[in-house]
Amino acid sequence: GLPVVDKDFHCVGVLSRKDRTKGSRGFKMPIREVMSSPAITLSADKTVSDAAMFMLKSKIHRIPIVNNSDQVSGNVFSRLDL
Repeated sequence: GLPVVDKDFHCVGVLSRKDRTKGSRGFKMPIREVMSSPAITLSADKTVSDAAMFMLKSKIHRIPIVNNSDQVSGNVFSRLDL
């Protein structure tokens, strides 16, 4: 999924393929109405092993990586990265 951030780059939600199919108006719906929130994120100081285990446990395919200020670092870790 794609991270949805506020003006301070804090992750407020994630837009996944499944989210995009929600709603009766499809692509005309505001993102805030279809995104998954609160966002599941992972700290940049975690290991690749931590990320893999967390993603399997949470049943997610992608996870935004955040810095110490809980801001999205621009990276999204994917199961394909493993």
